[in-house]
Amino acid sequence: MFDAIGNFLSAQSQNDFFSGGIALGAMGILAASLRKGLMQAAFFIKHRFVVSMDVDSRSDAFEWFVQWLSDQPYSHICMRFRAETISDHCGEAKLLMTPTQGLHFFWYNGRLIWLERSTDKDTQGSLGRSVEKIKVSCFSVARAPLTEIISKAKTDYGQTHEGFSRILNYSWREDRWMSSGKSPYRAMDSVYLPAGAAASLTDDIKQFLSNREWYLSRNIPWRRGYLFYGLPGTGKTSTITAIASALGLDVCLVNLNDPNSTDQGVVEMISSAPKGSLMVMEDIDCLFSERANKDDGPNITFSGLLNALDGIAAHEGHIVFMTTNHIEKLDPALIRPGRVDVRLEFTYANQQQSVAMFARFYPGEDDLALEFSAAIAHLQVTTASIQSYFLQYPDSAKQAVENVDKIKRESDKRFSEAKTAVLSPVKESEAA
Repeated sequence: MFDAIGNFLSAQSQNDFFSGGIALGAMGILAASLRKGLMQAAFFIKHRFVVSMDVDSRSDAFEWFVQWLSDQPYSHICMRFRAETISDHCGEAKLLMTPTQGLHFFWYNGRLIWLERSTDKDTQGSLGRSVEKIKVSCFSVARAPLTEIISKAKTDYGQTHEGFSRILNYSWREDRWMSSGKSPYRAMDSVYLPAGAAASLTDDIKQFLSNREWYLSRNIPWRRGYLFYGLPGTGKTSTITAIASALGLDVCLVNLNDPNSTDQGVVEMISSAPKGSLMVMEDIDCLFSERANKDDGPNITFSGLLNALDGIAAHEGHIVFMTTNHIEKLDPALIRPGRVDVRLEFTYANQQQSVAMFARFYPGEDDLALEFSAAIAHLQVTTASIQSYFLQYPDSAKQAVENVDKIKRESDKRFSEAKTAVLSPVKESEAA
């Protein structure tokens, strides 16, 4: 049989058509082998000698990188660029010029960097917006060059925002905390609390953050709760902002009224908050004034909130601030010891507070500060009312003292309105 095959091939070798077909087939096999070999070689080179980093607009790192990219020389000469804005440290829009969508090449620290910018229309970010992606690559056998870039971007971003707290809101749709801007730095002496209260609060939080092992060694949950209650316009929110600025902490604004919220979601929300951040639940009395859940109320139940704060699945290491103008409306279970460790009442300004406010608005006018404070000592006025009054006389401490009767009349008017509001229901009841 083999002899027959050999004779056949020998005979066909004289046939030009057959020989050409064999040659073409061999060339095709060779080309396919070379193509496969080149693809394998390219794959090997790409995965062994090229390092890549992906960043998308759902991550905080995206804002860091975009700001870093705008500072690179290439962004200043790029012919395909886009104008975009980010919030600066004062919350104002900052204009950036950065390379637009597509492929871009530039040099950084003597290394060739290329990036591809694109938009993934099939993936939705916050507010239903399409997610933007940036892929950064360079030749390297390790990822150090790109980690150095993103670390530098983070450092530069932090330096430009130093002294300012980051404000975070929770996206129930994406199940993650997202930055919504920056809160300008606020000094503790710009909030007017009773003597020693500000220092006591900041010291208490510092001690809590540094005492994790102390809590664990005594089998105490490592959590801390604060309740600020009292009159509106007395500085509850301002105090939280000043604490965050003084300690360099993020502020996480907790919104429990979102239609997408659930009991399990609030557990995940609290557990995923950045370590050491201040979680703020403002006007908590408006959410749960009683245990009964109404049909038109929030999706989160009262028991669900309690379990998220300190239940079995509750995360440790968080700091919760609750504020209310009506502590009497709060369920005792919500503010019992263990859930609320520190209570601070915010009420009408005392003499020490009014003197401090006058001295800050009108430096060097100590005698007038005492005169002003004595003139309003018998009045029930909040720090917000005093500040509003000072703004009417921004350049004259003397006028602020001379016209003090104005703040007296406003105080009398508010007292009269409050008295009428309290007495009216009684009269109606008596009439009935």
